[in-house]
Amino acid sequence: MNASEVRPAALGESEPKAPGPVADRGALPRLMPLLTVANAAMFMVYMGVGVVLLPVQVELVDPADKVANLGLVSGVAAIFATLFNPLAGLLSDRSGRRNPWILCGGLAALGALALLGAARTVLLVTIGWCLVQAMMNVYQAALTAVVPDRVPAERRGLASAMVGIGTPIGSAVGISTAALFVPGDIAPGYLVLGAAVAGAAVLFTAAMRERRRPKAEPVPLGRQLAAFADTLKSADFRWVFIGRFLMMLGFFSVSLFQMYILQDHIELPEGLDATGAVAFIAPVDAGVTLLATVLGGLLVGAIGYDGLYLTAALLTLLGAAAVIPVKSVR
Repeated sequence: MNASEVRPAALGESEPKAPGPVADRGALPRLMPLLTVANAAMFMVYMGVGVVLLPVQVELVDPADKVANLGLVSGVAAIFATLFNPLAGLLSDRSGRRNPWILCGGLAALGALALLGAARTVLLVTIGWCLVQAMMNVYQAALTAVVPDRVPAERRGLASAMVGIGTPIGSAVGISTAALFVPGDIAPGYLVLGAAVAGAAVLFTAAMRERRRPKAEPVPLGRQLAAFADTLKSADFRWVFIGRFLMMLGFFSVSLFQMYILQDHIELPEGLDATGAVAFIAPVDAGVTLLATVLGGLLVGAIGYDGLYLTAALLTLLGAAAVIPVKSVR
């Protein structure tokens, strides 16, 4: 949670007003596509490495215990990501700048990915992936704050859509790019993905100059924790939090082990290996995600009742989960 996210002041208690967007409106047409590019580059790294390169590297290090080792590496790195994201957000809040954090995070991620590509033991792979997650979350935290910082309230819906478009595009491009380096030397694959996020950071910060924001008044950590506890008192927030947590848990539990699932449990067509299958699935998944996002938004906007669509989505997922094991070969 960033420093700007505080609970409402008590009656009679003075509360500092958060500074509004500081970018001029003339920069918005340039900012919108850059938000897509910057977020797409971020997901190129997250998905290209997490779905393809990292599982292959872990298997090369220790084929017999690949599943347990990948779970260990991913779990430890997730802790680093969880810690560094709010920490980086807090530091960028206090500095009054976002661009330096975006630039340094992107460039540092390139260096961390180069180190990860050279790792040859589970311990070094774990350390390397933790460094990548840490640097990428510095980049992500500052980039996420750009929308509320620089986009007027009436344009934030469009800005959020431009950010969201980058997720499936970056995932598909990242996975397809990473698959080009398998089998073979995967180290250059790490460098290519690192160059993508570093290049996006340079492009974004060069094209979108920023004015220093008024520094946010430091908020004690205890007050921030109290603010989060207050939000949990809302039943709606709790259900959204729990639902999103479980959704992301299910998504990444499958996607991070997708390579091994396809290798060891799914009967693939003749001539198609697991890497090729992952590369084939990625753009299909991206297209379906974009289509479902647009249609779902239009339907909810028109009818105004999203519980029906949540129920339909859940039943569809349960049906798919019941069908897939039928095709398992062992």
